[in-house]
Amino acid sequence: LADSTMSVTHTDTAVEQNSIELLKSATVLYVEDDPDIRAQLAQFLKRRVGQLHLAADGQQGLDAWRLHRPDVVITDIMMPVMDGLKMAAAIRQENATVPIIITTAFNETDFLLQAIDLGIDKYVLKPINTELLLQALCKSAWGVKAGLEMQLAATVFDASSDAILITDSEQRIVDVNAAYSEITGYSRREAIGQRPLILSSGEANDAPHPALWDSLKSTGRWSGEAWSRRKDGEPFAQWLTINTVEDNSGVVTHHVAILSDITDSKQAEQNIQRLAHYDPLTALPNRTLFNDRFGQVLINAKRNGCTAAVMFIDIDRFKVINDTLGHGYGDLLLKAIAAKLTSCLREGDTVSRLGGDEFVILLPELNSAQGAQVVAQKLL
Repeated sequence: LADSTMSVTHTDTAVEQNSIELLKSATVLYVEDDPDIRAQLAQFLKRRVGQLHLAADGQQGLDAWRLHRPDVVITDIMMPVMDGLKMAAAIRQENATVPIIITTAFNETDFLLQAIDLGIDKYVLKPINTELLLQALCKSAWGVKAGLEMQLAATVFDASSDAILITDSEQRIVDVNAAYSEITGYSRREAIGQRPLILSSGEANDAPHPALWDSLKSTGRWSGEAWSRRKDGEPFAQWLTINTVEDNSGVVTHHVAILSDITDSKQAEQNIQRLAHYDPLTALPNRTLFNDRFGQVLINAKRNGCTAAVMFIDIDRFKVINDTLGHGYGDLLLKAIAAKLTSCLREGDTVSRLGGDEFVILLPELNSAQGAQVVAQKLL
């Protein structure tokens, strides 16, 4: 401008390229009542921001902000209809975090204090130094980006179905999400300030994994299965992942733990294993498990030069019981026979049910065949 109201300098090279790229995705509202200044600065801004909206006074600026919800607001102070500070105050009431940059020719203390009270992000005097303005825009854009990232992280933190807990460097819990309370039974208030050991199951195998701290120190991460206990005392299985958080100097400041309740899947896995190896009615080893144990007994007998015995047992007139009393009573009889046979044998012996009323008994490490005869008479 002829009266040097604005001093335009080329400053793109003074700002980091990533900041320039960030500005290209930003939406900016510029409010200025002087048409010449507005046109000049608008030309400067259009080449650097993603989208630019213009307004000639505070009321137009407030309307434009409500319509477009820009990322950053740049405004003059002294304007007709509504001044820039009143507009900024109205915007702050609706959004307390939107960055606002003030541009004015009045370097008055009252204006500065009002701007400070409103939390104005930058105060740029006219004639406008575009280098300072661009730096303020970049800082504001980074603040918007950081705010969005924090909002996204907070949303993920709260919405996660996995329990998340954050501890400080002294292993004190500083925050937990809603899923943590749902899974463990401990409220956020009860958990904060405690150590994660409040979930200890009390079992010997619940001690910290020996490689946990070594892994955290060397890689900053550890994951594995662990057993914990809910507030009501119920044990539960969890898949636990722990990550360390470091500051710029590499000092560990926090640990973030994510745990998933895998109790149902562990129980389902155990049930599948049981169904694969045990008879569902009598809970005795089935044919598959018997064959496996029989093979091991043969190997040991050959290696140690000892004797083993196999006995086949069925129930006389079992079909009559099923036909006259029903299969329910037949099942009760099978369970009673299984219990009786088991009670007559040593701990290392095996009683299995092959199916129907057929039972097989495996006697490992006998001294002689007479030992098997003694057991057989006892069973009869």
